[in-house]
Amino acid sequence: MKYLSSHTARRRLYMIFLSLIFCVTAFSCTALLFLWRDAASTEVAWQSGVTDNRFVAARYSTVLTAVSGISLLLLSFVLYRNIRFLEYSEAEGRTILKTAMDGFWITDMEGRFLEVNNAFCAISGFTRKELLSMRISDIEASESSETTKEHIRKIMISGQDSFESKHRRRDGRVINVEINVNYLPIAGGRMVVFVRNVTKKKLREQRLLQLSTAVEQSPTAILITAADGAIEYANRKFFELTGYTPDEAIGQNPRFLKAGDQPEEHYREMWERISSGNEWQGEFHNRAKDGRLFWEMAYISPIRDISGLITHFVAVKEDITERKLMEGKLTLMAHFDPLTGLPNRALFFDRVETAVNLARREKRRCAVMFLDLDGFKGINDTYGHETGDRLLCKIAGILKNSLRSSDTVARMGGDEFTILLYTMTNHNDAALVSQNILDILSHPLRIDDHICRIGASIGIAIFPDDAKEVEELVHGADTAMYSVKKSGKNNFGFFVRETSDENSTSPV
Repeated sequence: MKYLSSHTARRRLYMIFLSLIFCVTAFSCTALLFLWRDAASTEVAWQSGVTDNRFVAARYSTVLTAVSGISLLLLSFVLYRNIRFLEYSEAEGRTILKTAMDGFWITDMEGRFLEVNNAFCAISGFTRKELLSMRISDIEASESSETTKEHIRKIMISGQDSFESKHRRRDGRVINVEINVNYLPIAGGRMVVFVRNVTKKKLREQRLLQLSTAVEQSPTAILITAADGAIEYANRKFFELTGYTPDEAIGQNPRFLKAGDQPEEHYREMWERISSGNEWQGEFHNRAKDGRLFWEMAYISPIRDISGLITHFVAVKEDITERKLMEGKLTLMAHFDPLTGLPNRALFFDRVETAVNLARREKRRCAVMFLDLDGFKGINDTYGHETGDRLLCKIAGILKNSLRSSDTVARMGGDEFTILLYTMTNHNDAALVSQNILDILSHPLRIDDHICRIGASIGIAIFPDDAKEVEELVHGADTAMYSVKKSGKNNFGFFVRETSDENSTSPV
């Protein structure tokens, strides 16, 4: 069944036009014949003086015939102009459809293709000749032929439809298409369809969805801020980590999270770097909504538009709280005695070096004291190692409380302790500290149900009087301590360089 095309309509108009031309010609001939006859009759009538009504009627009839002919002639002219306009409109419409980027087709209600444009041929991969011998079901990849027929019936009822589908190309590839259909109730029903290939668009949407899902479900917190730092997006992990809701966080500057114990210079350096277009990485100590403190390792990068202007920043933040706690534990293990919590040998030597360098620069004194407990082995053997360990912890507390906050007491191992007096005026300062410790230790100490009596031998070496270097200073204090032990224990003494070869001290 052929559809009523503009070509058919134009052909019918031409037939009407030719019929009108024939009528105009016939009317014109008839009018000329009447005019000629009436003219002759009128002349005879006037010459004979006869003015019968028949002659008047004949004259009006002749005039009416002439007017009718002229009207038909004008009508024919108008009809001719309409035919020309239709031809122009048809040519213009065909040009638009042929050059359109979207595919176009017309089908009957059985789904047979009646017209297709070049764009749809390119989309489908079929030639125009091949398509005009096919049906919609031949290229439809997401519906069965029965479903397609039912769809056509629904479109006929609704008059139009827009939907997405899949088409199978000539090479077998399946593509995604957007379809807009309009139903025309002519020639048994026609469907005018525009088709757009959206395969690349769907692929971009799919990749964008994958990216969005990956960001949202990332195990690390991800932030996107405006150029001024205001949060525009945060993923689920960010809200889990901080405890804030989107309404509370969006629009805020991320610094609302800071714990307040990092210097402002840290944030200023970060901001200067990223605002100048560079990447930055570093640690943040932040506070969650519930007050919990946590550490983050942040990686921040600027986002630029096509003109190179920075429009946003993206930050990827990893929760490193557990790592920082482990680092703290490792630091304690590396620099502190696990039993007493006092600085160990390594940290003590590091602090002595700092104190010596400062004293040398400021031309003042500092002192190192070496303390060995008297009678500890007997208590350890009598009451057991657990009691001995508790006693060491108690003595560590006594020593720490006997010093200034700037001084250091450390455990060197076993029952040996060292003390750093960071600053001192003269020898008497060290003597006073030593005597105070001996006085406290002279009192019995209760450990659980046991009464423990213990003393101490203390050796003292002073910088720069007794030594100029750290190792020499500590060694001098150690030497002085052993001299005290040989002299009877439970006392303190100063290192004397002149007699150091004999391991002597100047006892007090």
